[in-house]
Amino acid sequence: MDSILVSVIVPIYNTSQYLEECLGSLKKQTLKNIEIICINDGSTDNSLSILKRVANTDNRIIVIEREEASGSAALPRNEGLAVARGKYVMFLDSDDYFSPDLLEKLYKFAEANSSDLVMCDNYVITPDGGIDENRETELHRQYLPDLKVFSYKNVAKTIFQISNAAVWHKLILRELLEEYSLEFQENTPRLDDIYFVNSLLIVARRISILDEKLVYYRASRPGAQTTRIGENKYSIYFAFKALNDYLKYLNIYETVKQSLQNWTIATMGWWLHSISDYDDFKELFDLYKNKYFEELGLLDLEPSELYDGLEGFYKSITERDFRPSLHVILESLLPENSRLGIYGAGTYGKTVYKLIENCGRHRIVIWCDKNAEKINNPMVSSPVKLNDNDIDAIFIAIMNPVIVKEVKDYLVKIGISYQKILEI
Repeated sequence: MDSILVSVIVPIYNTSQYLEECLGSLKKQTLKNIEIICINDGSTDNSLSILKRVANTDNRIIVIEREEASGSAALPRNEGLAVARGKYVMFLDSDDYFSPDLLEKLYKFAEANSSDLVMCDNYVITPDGGIDENRETELHRQYLPDLKVFSYKNVAKTIFQISNAAVWHKLILRELLEEYSLEFQENTPRLDDIYFVNSLLIVARRISILDEKLVYYRASRPGAQTTRIGENKYSIYFAFKALNDYLKYLNIYETVKQSLQNWTIATMGWWLHSISDYDDFKELFDLYKNKYFEELGLLDLEPSELYDGLEGFYKSITERDFRPSLHVILESLLPENSRLGIYGAGTYGKTVYKLIENCGRHRIVIWCDKNAEKINNPMVSSPVKLNDNDIDAIFIAIMNPVIVKEVKDYLVKIGISYQKILEI
């Protein structure tokens, strides 16, 4: 066999429903000189039998068996790295899949630009198998420099904002990983890629972007790592503590401090507000305000240093303003089958509507907005139709705190009980 150009590492745990599609997308790659390293991480379904059957049809597939599940993708990914022989490496989750030409395009792009890290973009697959065109993807183009090849030195204030901490849309020069002994963090279930990916963004000398959607990422799969946050809520601290320490070891912490602080705050906010259990939420909130923010160097930031959308969450922690998230309210605090109202039909209002619907525990009986007549949505009505007797609670789905106060005063004025009005 010719020299291996790319090693693709696939950790597998109980994904039998998607595994053949995943492996099939690798077998069909137009770049042929590859190896496919599959690590079965103690699956209890029939993933291993599927893997062995598919491996018998392609000698490029290497099967590694682990008897006990590790609890995260970190250990199997590290085991795959240890045996990888390709010039470049990529990672693929076993419920996702690649476009047939992904490896060829990324490989040729890396070679043409002498890049040691190439990133592409992705599609987002919905639970019903469709494509969510409105869902945020991994690349954040507004933070990318207008350069064919760059490093953190070109975007020091936004380096961690250019991409989410996903590893599966990145082609990486294996020599770079060996030079810096980069591995996935094994003590942070559910966030094992934060240290790896963000350290990679720093040590990569030549980063380039292939601005095409070539990965199909399956979002919000039941049982997926990111759907089990509550039981691993402390991982957020271990992940960012390791990243902070590494940046200080490299003597570049101060150079990228603003980007790091803002990305840490944004990720901690997402992590906290993804928890649906009240006790877990309250415990992590208290850890943020009493320990984590201080130890991660996040106290005393000026409003001008915070990037868009972070001020509200930052103030809630630093000013100790405890407010349960929408997830907590829907899953833990409201009685099942509550009759709910939503005030606000903008972007945030649409998000809140979707989250309540997806929760499936309650009924939306009215969705209103003062500009209902101008909104092209027959589901949205005027707030004059609100009746205190028809609802158990109403969410104000508006981001601007000044307008939120005005709406709250208005709702009370038209007879809605103060206790039923919820800010989120």
